[in-house]
Amino acid sequence: MMSTCVYRIQTALLKITCKSQHHLPIIRIQIQRFLGIMPSITDLKVVIYGDYNCPFCYALHEHLQADERQDLTEWRLIQHAPDVTSNVCTTDDQVELTNEVATVRHRAPDLTIALPPNRPNTRQANQITESLRQFSAQLAQQFRTLVYRALWCSGLDISKTETLQSLLEQLDHPLPIPGPQTQKQLDEWQDLWQQSNYDKRIPVMHHPEGQPLLGLASKEDILSYLTQPGRQPLHTIASCSFKPRPIIVLLGSMTEYWPLIQPLRNDYDLRVISGSETFVEFLDSPETIDLVLFTGPPDNGDNQRCLQVIQQRSLQHLSTIMLSKQYCSAEHTQSCQLGYNDYLHPDVPSQIIVSRISRLISLKRLTDQLQQQSNKDHLTGLYNRRELEHQLELEWLRATRSKRSLSLLMMDIDYFKQYNDSYGHLAGDDCLRTTALTIGQHIKRPGDKAFRYGGEEFILLLPETDHQGALFVAKKIQQQLASQSNQKLPAITLSIGISTVEIITRQTPFQLLELADKELLKAKQSGRNRVSSVLLDHANDE
Repeated sequence: MMSTCVYRIQTALLKITCKSQHHLPIIRIQIQRFLGIMPSITDLKVVIYGDYNCPFCYALHEHLQADERQDLTEWRLIQHAPDVTSNVCTTDDQVELTNEVATVRHRAPDLTIALPPNRPNTRQANQITESLRQFSAQLAQQFRTLVYRALWCSGLDISKTETLQSLLEQLDHPLPIPGPQTQKQLDEWQDLWQQSNYDKRIPVMHHPEGQPLLGLASKEDILSYLTQPGRQPLHTIASCSFKPRPIIVLLGSMTEYWPLIQPLRNDYDLRVISGSETFVEFLDSPETIDLVLFTGPPDNGDNQRCLQVIQQRSLQHLSTIMLSKQYCSAEHTQSCQLGYNDYLHPDVPSQIIVSRISRLISLKRLTDQLQQQSNKDHLTGLYNRRELEHQLELEWLRATRSKRSLSLLMMDIDYFKQYNDSYGHLAGDDCLRTTALTIGQHIKRPGDKAFRYGGEEFILLLPETDHQGALFVAKKIQQQLASQSNQKLPAITLSIGISTVEIITRQTPFQLLELADKELLKAKQSGRNRVSSVLLDHANDE
């Protein structure tokens, strides 16, 4: 009787003091503790806002399911994209979907997830789940698991009534008819999610006694949050055991070519791009493309430009495949003539598609390994002189097109011969490795590359870096090396010559190398452990 009265008092106070239903449990707990009453397990549950068509929500659900922690949570299904339909999936939608699946694979490497053909509408699935919850929380949890896995493991369209009905049959439960109370509850949760300070992100975990946890944290942080809501996440990406899947890029619509894409969705990271410009941006990113799928006529503009870029960058070992909606002899012949590695169409059995693509990617990766071995200096791990010549020409062409600056740092270890003679060749090798490691630590972007030019000389190639930026990097390298001295060995110092071209006109790439060499000589002549630089025709010493 006493507890009933207390609850009524709490409810009355809450209606007066609280406008948002999300804060009811928090204030109720505060009142209970003020009255000396222990909060109930229901009040202490972590509220989770999620949607079925979000891979991050699926990953969170699977983490909690695997550790049997669902009883500590209260799932509130919302629609973060209520207007989405399975029949309409733009290229931008496909790009977003493929990127999200790839991100989940990085953050949750042990999780089973496969790329679905599209992002379905979840209104009916939400209604059925809530109807079941009002009847049995356990039944709703079982159904929620089936729905998530139907989409993110089997690729089924969960917007279809027949799909949801087949899942209910696994639970021996008929298809419920959602009542007005069901939609009212879903609408309330939708409003709470939109009006709260969640920035419309999902998933959201919100403990009554802590700050909300937005997005997909690591498994360790998720489980920690359930018991220690005030603790901030320690990890952003749980990738220590992650083995990256080969990346396949599709130039075109995934939906139109789904029969050819479907066999690949489990074993590969599929990325959709919209055109040749996006393709070039992807090539410049830290990720490595293992195979490219083309769509449309083999000779259309975007396809041709991408093939030209592959040729210009000497990426002939990057396999290219032309996809067709139906077999066409003339198109097949044209694909072979233009240099595509294969031609695939729906009449090719899925096992053959997988086998051909697997073979091409294996050959590409083997070529990458052999090329890396031939392009790297074995002692320092940096690129060698032969690779410098290749990369310098590529960056020169890129700078010519983009009309952006290009800087080159040529560095020489001061008095290295004396160092070698005094401390021995093993210490000399360590000196070279230490210098190479320090230079490598200043590679901040995918285009930046370091080379061992020969002996004790090193080169750092910095695309889109102006004169002042190159000077800054040179000084930082010198300072870091100077701070690494110990009692047994002296500090390593570098003389550095810098050449920068802002706008390329009639110069050649090897003029940039010659200018840096001249500036390096000036740095040595002026006392060593110096930086000398030149910008176009204007030289200045520092």
